[in-house]
Amino acid sequence: MRKQARKNIVLTIAGIISMLFSPSVFSAEKSTPNKGDLVKIAWIGSSSVGITSSRANELFSSAGFNTKSKRIGNFSISTISKEMATKNKTTTESLEENLNAIRLNENKSDYLIVQVSGRIYNNKESIQHVDEIIDLVCRTAKDAGIIPIIFEHWARDKHSSEMREFCIEAGKRNQVKVAFCGSSSTKVKGEKEKMYLYNKHTKDMHHPGPNGTYLWLCSIYSALTDKSPENIKATTIKSSRQDYIQDEDLKSPKERTVKYDHEISQEDREYLQKTAWEIHQKYSEQNEINFEKQNK
Repeated sequence: MRKQARKNIVLTIAGIISMLFSPSVFSAEKSTPNKGDLVKIAWIGSSSVGITSSRANELFSSAGFNTKSKRIGNFSISTISKEMATKNKTTTESLEENLNAIRLNENKSDYLIVQVSGRIYNNKESIQHVDEIIDLVCRTAKDAGIIPIIFEHWARDKHSSEMREFCIEAGKRNQVKVAFCGSSSTKVKGEKEKMYLYNKHTKDMHHPGPNGTYLWLCSIYSALTDKSPENIKATTIKSSRQDYIQDEDLKSPKERTVKYDHEISQEDREYLQKTAWEIHQKYSEQNEINFEKQNK
């Protein structure tokens, strides 16, 4: 009896210590996490999502969250929509493969960041089935117990406001939040012409450079937490990708493959944080989410 009593006391003390020093686990029944929560974020989208998702942990961790971030699907909504319009069987299989990854939820993710690319405006086929695809992805995520957040990607200037309105309507329709990454980018481009957001070494002007990635992460942080990213201490965007280097003085391919950390100045960091929060406040009110319905 005494041995059992001692064992019970030891187990109780171990449990208390575990509670004190282990991160609390975020429950998807809540709409936003608290600092110290273990928050698992899944991402689905194109290569831009691959760049952004791989650098999310640093920013969220420096804000006080225990975050695990992972891209779970290579997913281009515009391509799938275009090929659905032409009844391409391969695309149907690709869509189902991504939906299955959401259903399985192997990492027990709390959130799913769903990228909506500005390429939906490339032609009429690219946008024809986008509503249908977004609704299907959001419904599948909710059925799996995951909170979807729409990632408003940047669009060409002539489509930027149209893209924002499209994502706001999708957010209302599905009762999910929108991360206004594209709208934040448009504001920066209008105010800071010399602050380069794109990756200079890709010809499509589509992938984010370190400043663009940092801005997007601040926008996603704002949407996910409903808190300002201002005063977050993360200052670097780690990179080892050849096509990610932006420095003007690096000309040869050999030099561009050198690993480095891109340091974002305090002035630029504060500006990007402030911009992301201002845009979130400006447009999130138009989203009209009923949080009781958010997970239903």
